[in-house]
Amino acid sequence: MQFVDFFPPVPSDSEQFMLQGMTYKVTLSFDKDPASDVRVQSWTSQCDQDNPAGSWHGVDLIPIERQGNLRTFGQTVLVTSVQDFDFTFRVFHDGQWRWSHAYECNGHVVVFPPRDEDKWTQGPDFDLITGDIHVGNFIAACHWKECGFTHVLNVADTLDIVLAPDDRLVYHKVPMEDGSTVPIKAASLIEAVDWLRQHNRAGNKILLNCRAGIGRAGSTIVAFVFAENPWMSYEEARLTCYSKRFVYPHVGLEETLLEVFPRAGRAN
Repeated sequence: MQFVDFFPPVPSDSEQFMLQGMTYKVTLSFDKDPASDVRVQSWTSQCDQDNPAGSWHGVDLIPIERQGNLRTFGQTVLVTSVQDFDFTFRVFHDGQWRWSHAYECNGHVVVFPPRDEDKWTQGPDFDLITGDIHVGNFIAACHWKECGFTHVLNVADTLDIVLAPDDRLVYHKVPMEDGSTVPIKAASLIEAVDWLRQHNRAGNKILLNCRAGIGRAGSTIVAFVFAENPWMSYEEARLTCYSKRFVYPHVGLEETLLEVFPRAGRAN
């Protein structure tokens, strides 16, 4: 097995925007059809939905193309923080890992804040997650009347909506800081969950929003589902929400939820 090509190249310096996909590709050459134990990874410190802390971890690449003795593997993973990161590649073949480059020879990516033209900036964007609770973006909160919302819980620290004196919206704000590398305070999660519990009933249409409706709002809805379903593990709660909308947890969310909403007699 030989490494043939990489995307992005290693070493390299490139740029990416938060909340956009980072694509990795590797092309390998095999003398014969590879065994089933072949596993191709980008080894990266990128913040993503499964790695909010930005620690080094493997992102599995899947087969995407085959030409003769060449095999190309790839994967796209959403960047969930403005934290810069590095990457390289490795392959598990014939019972051992082989690295594409020498130690500390990496690609480097500088991450910028989300772009204004991204999908979630183009209009109201929200999904029903559980009960009467929808998770969505700040634009949906601003258009609460057109979208039919009766209640809005805003967890974006730097964003707020302005209501007229006669507006009949039940509005509450629990400010949380942006970026998956920023832990959400236990007190903020408890306040948000308690508010959702109080208002999650028939006849209400609730929007839980942050800026994009993915990170802070996503973490909060995972907290709510976890708190409301004491038989669920953290991972079950996260996947329940993820099946309805792309969300990613902030770093430390699992540990915080297990502390404030403990599970009796169950390993999480």
